[in-house]
Amino acid sequence: MLDFLIHLWPWLAGSLATGAAAGAFLHGGTLRRRPARWLSWFGAAFVAGAAAVALGAVEGAVAAAIEIALACFLAFILGAALLAAARRGSLKDHERWAVGLVPVALLWWGAVEIAAPAYEAQAQKRVAALAQGAGLDPAGFTVSGRDVTAPGALAGKTDLAAEIAATPGVRRVILARD
Repeated sequence: MLDFLIHLWPWLAGSLATGAAAGAFLHGGTLRRRPARWLSWFGAAFVAGAAAVALGAVEGAVAAAIEIALACFLAFILGAALLAAARRGSLKDHERWAVGLVPVALLWWGAVEIAAPAYEAQAQKRVAALAQGAGLDPAGFTVSGRDVTAPGALAGKTDLAAEIAATPGVRRVILARD
């Protein structure tokens, strides 16, 4: 996962900067003792997305897109909270931060469309090198998001499956039915 986040650093830095700008400039509004409604809904969506990915309910490119969205949102909230605190503002001044979600959504879309395919290509090269080294046809291995689908012939080669699973950025190895 760390390898994946490092690959996404420009997009996450943009989300952090957007959050920082929101925390610095979009303060005020009504002070409440409870979180703004948008923050509560996004928090619930964050928990649901994290649970779906952690439990394996989604896989492939969809799981990667959700992971990127979670990372971008977390970077946004972190940036907003840090700058609000640095300006001696209150973390309750989050009513207007929702405006920053529009550029963060664009950053997420850019990361999904630009960075994720590049990352998949890197992972495909790593997996192909391992497969070729083991004497298997690399064309039988596909990478979608951070998940690798391997041919059923891999079932007997648990050491190779473990090596592929340990490859940086690979979330899981799925055996295809031949």
